[in-house]
Amino acid sequence: MRFSFLSATLLVEIGFGLIGSAEAQGRGLSFGTDGTLVMGYTDQVAGADIFLFGDATLRLSLNTIPLGFELGVFGLANAVDTPHETYGTFTWDIAQGCRLSLGVPRPAYDSFAVSAFDTLLPSLAVSQVGTTRSLATYGAMFEGFLPYGLRYETKTDNLHFAVSIDTVPNRDTTIAGVGLALPIGEMTLESAFEMSWGATTDVAGKVQLKGERGGIEGGFGIYWPGTVGEPEVFEAFASFDLAEKVRVSGALQIPLRGGRDPIAGVLAHYSFSPVAGISVGAMTNTGADAAYAMMLDWTF
Repeated sequence: MRFSFLSATLLVEIGFGLIGSAEAQGRGLSFGTDGTLVMGYTDQVAGADIFLFGDATLRLSLNTIPLGFELGVFGLANAVDTPHETYGTFTWDIAQGCRLSLGVPRPAYDSFAVSAFDTLLPSLAVSQVGTTRSLATYGAMFEGFLPYGLRYETKTDNLHFAVSIDTVPNRDTTIAGVGLALPIGEMTLESAFEMSWGATTDVAGKVQLKGERGGIEGGFGIYWPGTVGEPEVFEAFASFDLAEKVRVSGALQIPLRGGRDPIAGVLAHYSFSPVAGISVGAMTNTGADAAYAMMLDWTF
């Protein structure tokens, strides 16, 4: 298997995540990791059966001043391709819950109304990046973009807000995005907006409503990926506990124009622990034959 920079970055994050916090804090530093790592097998793409997926961030903080450094990754590696984006930023905590990041930040657009496929069937989710994620992410993964910029974020119990702007000098493009999440009773409403300008000016948006009722977690979203140029889609998703430690989930994307076939997936997940488990699932992708996947996942 051809391990790319994505694989190396994930291994670095895992290694630092296993470092003893006492030793780090004794040196005036704090390490933290946040995200998910998936190792799996799928027959979705011929010759690319085994894959590694990561959506994770490693954080190094100074204990004496509100300065930190973050290294993150989103993407997939298999024997055929390694579509991914790597993030690296210096951060400054302005106030409690407020942070400014400078370098190659995660686009604000990607932090809200995240597609259910990203967590259920990541090998399929990567093929839908042009529909559900920022032009900056899609361009870095598939078009050779080299973006950099800044991001401001504030997060409390009642509000999650972020705004970012990236410039892509090798494509003469600028990309700005804003996102917001608000609790509404037992539900959460998330939305995001993005604009890109350069040779042309384009806009994208998405909105998602999700929550839990009667033991079922689910929701729906609509995506208008105008900055990339993909067709609009409607997404619905749901999950419930079938038995102790066994959870069944499903998701469906229906294009609203363009004549593309729906995308669907169903998954059963068994939890070894609160942070690790194994999944088996099946999926269809724009009219192709059904594909299957088996995955080990670790959330940290």
